[in-house]
Amino acid sequence: MTPRVLVAHPGRQHSHQTAAALARAGCLEGYWSGVPLTGPWARAVDSPPPASACTGAPWAPGLRRVLEAILPETSAPWGGFLADRAFDRWAAARVGRTSANLVIGYEMGCRDLLDRARRSGVRTVLDAASFHHRAQDEWRRPPESPRLHRKIVAAKERELELAEHVFVASELAAETYRAAGVPAARLSVLPLGVDLLRFQDSKPRRSPGLKILFVGKLTETKGFDLLLQAFDRVRRASPDATLRVAGQGRWPGPLAAAIECGRVAHEQLPEVYSAADVLVLPSRLDGFGMVVSEALACGTPVLVSDRVGAKDLVQEGVNGWVVPAEDAGKLAERLSWCADHLPELRALRETCRRLVEPHGWEAYGERLVAAVRRILAEPRA
Repeated sequence: MTPRVLVAHPGRQHSHQTAAALARAGCLEGYWSGVPLTGPWARAVDSPPPASACTGAPWAPGLRRVLEAILPETSAPWGGFLADRAFDRWAAARVGRTSANLVIGYEMGCRDLLDRARRSGVRTVLDAASFHHRAQDEWRRPPESPRLHRKIVAAKERELELAEHVFVASELAAETYRAAGVPAARLSVLPLGVDLLRFQDSKPRRSPGLKILFVGKLTETKGFDLLLQAFDRVRRASPDATLRVAGQGRWPGPLAAAIECGRVAHEQLPEVYSAADVLVLPSRLDGFGMVVSEALACGTPVLVSDRVGAKDLVQEGVNGWVVPAEDAGKLAERLSWCADHLPELRALRETCRRLVEPHGWEAYGERLVAAVRRILAEPRA
């Protein structure tokens, strides 16, 4: 059976890469997304899927922003939930007019879509960007109200019931689904790729002092508080160490002089990665962590927690290190080693690039298309 795959996402995440890979293989029926690739509200990407296959629904993220703006702060998370549900209903109403024989949906935005697809005889896949919700609840406190959290859990459970197959981005994520009772035969691990042309070492001049980099949201989920604790300890012994934060947020006053913080345009990220001696991602919860592969592609070693899915890319002491999650002490120990062994650390750069080269988006696409063909060849459950 020739695959005709519909990809539908209320936002975007990596879904445009999924659609582009399917298009290259001649398997894309359509790509629907809340962040359009064409039209007046478009956000351009490299190597997009064909414009003729793309349908944007910018009203979905727009609705989210409006609701978050008008709702009280404690109720703001409802904005995202309601916007995702609206996109889901919109997609479900349209899927019957396509020639798709397989639909790929995304968490919180595909319950009705997968239901309608299954009733029409279309195969269904859930592309889950994070861990199973039970692991998420175990490893962090839900940010939303108990009432909304119950609705989110119910929606995720129903999506899992309707999906014949689940794509996850890491072995760690797969472990959480197996632990929750999802059969291994229903899971495919598809590690996310990296743009190997965009992310390359710009080879800036090196100066004394350890240069630490953090890229992402300044949240407890990403472990930013742990990094601040560890950095404070490192600075006491290595006062020339610095921390660059590519994001926005606040940090304790005593460390402000040693921290450079602010948003970085996407096109500037390769230079930012290249200038760093080590990227740190001490997340409490991270299904993959694309910043890890991006940093490695730029030749920068990485230091991640054992709850970061992209730890699959790390070879201990060769291109980085893995430390226990929620352990600021271990994080500080490894950063102190880096500060004391700068020549050895900087000597890892070529190896970092070499080891990540088999993990570009082309390789992701090949694994994705193979998984799609395998699912369509299997008898319906």
